[in-house]
This record gives sequence, C-alpha cells and structure tokens, in this order.
Amino acid sequence: MTRFVSLFRPALLAAGGLLFVGNILTLGRPAKFSDAALTPMFEVSSALLLLGAIALLVALVALHARQADQVGGFGLFAALIAGTGTVLYSGIGWRQTFLDPAAAKVVPAFLDADQPPAVLLVGFYLSLALFALGWLLYAIATLRAHVVGRVPSVVLLIGAILALVPFLPVGQTMIGLSLLWLGLAPAAERVGRVVPAV
Repeated sequence: MTRFVSLFRPALLAAGGLLFVGNILTLGRPAKFSDAALTPMFEVSSALLLLGAIALLVALVALHARQADQVGGFGLFAALIAGTGTVLYSGIGWRQTFLDPAAAKVVPAFLDADQPPAVLLVGFYLSLALFALGWLLYAIATLRAHVVGRVPSVVLLIGAILALVPFLPVGQTMIGLSLLWLGLAPAAERVGRVVPAV
C-alpha cells in the first residue's frame, strides 16, 4: 500500500489535469455529433479523457491508500463503487476515442440518430450514474476522514453530483479541478498542526 501512497500527488495531478483539460476541450463542438467526431479537437479531447479515466483509477487507489484507516468500511465500499463507475466511464472514453470517429466516417446516421438503441442508452446512463454515485460516496467518505483538504473535497462532491447531467461536462470538469487541487494542497492533518485552533 505504501507504493500507492507515494503515487498520491502524481496520480491526482495527472488524472485531474487530463480530465480538466479534456473536458474543457469538449466545449464548442459542432451540433451534429458525426461532424464533431471527425474534428481533431474531438480526437484530442477524447484521448485525454480516456487517459484521464485510466489515471483516475490509479488516483483512486492512491487516495484510498492514503486514508484507508480513516474512511473505514464505508470508504472501502465507496471506493469500490467509484472504481466500478470509473471503469465504466473509461469505456465511454474508449468509445469516443476509437469508435465514434470511425462510425462518423462509415455510418454517421448512427451517431446522429434521435433515438439510439435502448441498450446503448441504458449502458451510457448507467455508466454515468455509477461514476457519479461512486465519486459522490467517496467524496463524503473523504470529507468525514479529514485527511485531505476540505474545500477540494467539497468541490469533488459537487462535481460528482453534476456528473449526473449528461452531455454537459461541468461535473467531470469540477472533478478534474478537485483532483488537481487535492494533489497540490497540503494534507488537512498538517494544516491542523500548523494553524492553532481558535
């Protein structure tokens, strides 16, 4: 576990930076999805989001290793849900990186359909819901543990709630921002020792 603790800051910074920049780059896409999927900006943002999701799994393990004793059983449960949601979220990133650009060239009508197949909708919304729920629960566990900064943990919590909104990258952008902040901020325990209680 100590090896994962040593990855705490680099993993949070990598995941946060990739998710933050990748989501910012999704803004201003063409309205027609098949057109958007063929742009270089789409390809770059999708690749960054896929790499960010992979780094997020490492960041979750490192964050949990850092505060495992303090978050207890609830934190472990939350970490498992967040990990499952992140794996499913990385599937969305893989689809956007590899499948969507290819489909835009071969079958653009499939990407632009008003009513995609029900199984795809269920998979997409279930993936987003588990991702958001897992990170919401883990943000609560993190806040209760008082190991890392409180304000970035609140931003993580708000980002997880907003991640439930599909096609609007505000939640994922806030999650990226919170991870960057957690990676740069001093631990809450150290701050408590430096600043005297009033």
